[in-house]
Amino acid sequence: MSSDLMRAAYRKVRGLIRSIQDRIEAFLFYRLPHPGRAIRITDASHAGIEKRGLFSIFIEALDIITAHAEKEIEIDYRHTLYNRGPDQNMWTYYFDPVRNTTRRMFDLGFLPARAYRYRRIKEDQRLLNILHASMEDHVHVRSEIREKALSFYRENLPKAGVIGVHIRGTDHIRMYGNDVGIDRYFDKIDRLLSTGYTHIFLATDDERFYQAFKKRYGDTVVTYSKIRSGGTTGLHFQTTAPREAGEEVVMDWLLLGETQYFLHGESNVATAVLILNPNMLRENMAIC
Repeated sequence: MSSDLMRAAYRKVRGLIRSIQDRIEAFLFYRLPHPGRAIRITDASHAGIEKRGLFSIFIEALDIITAHAEKEIEIDYRHTLYNRGPDQNMWTYYFDPVRNTTRRMFDLGFLPARAYRYRRIKEDQRLLNILHASMEDHVHVRSEIREKALSFYRENLPKAGVIGVHIRGTDHIRMYGNDVGIDRYFDKIDRLLSTGYTHIFLATDDERFYQAFKKRYGDTVVTYSKIRSGGTTGLHFQTTAPREAGEEVVMDWLLLGETQYFLHGESNVATAVLILNPNMLRENMAIC
C-alpha cells in the first residue's frame, strides 16, 4: 500500500473514531439526567478558555445552558482573553446575569455531537431554532450595548436592502488557508446589489479585506469595528484593550443580525449571528 493510501486510510479511521466519541459524548450530555437545581458555568467549564475567542466561549456556554434550561444558572469567567483582571467577571461586560424566564426544556438528543462542536450547525435549522429559543429565555445583552447597536444601525443604515458580510482573515488564513476567496464575496454582492440591495455592513478582523471592500464599493460599505490587523495573528491575541475589543465583536454580531442578507464563512461569529436570527436569508461562502 502506498504512503498516500495509508495516510488516507489513517485519516478515515481517525475520523470514524472521533465520530463515535462525539456521539457518545453527546448521548451522555443530553440524554442522562443532570443532578441538582443549579449550575455554575466557569472557566473550568471550557477547555483552553484562555486562548478562545468570545463567541467560541459564548456558543459552548449556550450549549450548556440549553442542556440545563430548567435550572438556575450562573456564569462567571475570570481568565479569558477579554478580562481586564481576575477580579472581574467577563460575562457581565457584555451580558446580563443569566435569567431563567420560562424554565422550558429543550431536546438536543438528536445531535451526533455537542452543539458547539457540531460541524453542520449553520445548516441545521432545527438546532438553530432551539438555540435561539434558549438564548431568548436566558441570555440578554446589556441594555446599553443593545441600544448602542440599534442607534448605530438607525443612523448609518436603511431599514431594508442591507447585505451583512462577515469575513475572517488573520489567523484563519494561517490555520485554514484562504479557501474562501474574496472574489466569491464580490461576485455574490454584485448580484445582490443589482437586485435592489443598496448597502453593505462589513465585519472583518482583517485590514486587507476592509481595504479591498472600500476600494470596490466605496461609501456603500459601512463598518463599526475599528480594530483590525494585517497579520496572521487573531485580534483577540494581540489587542491592548481586551474589554473594548470584545464589545466591538458583540456590536458586529448584533448589527449583522439586523441585516437582510447575510454572507459568511466558517467562524463562531457567523454561527452566533445565525443563532441570533435563524430565519435570515444567508449564504455560507465556504460551501462551494
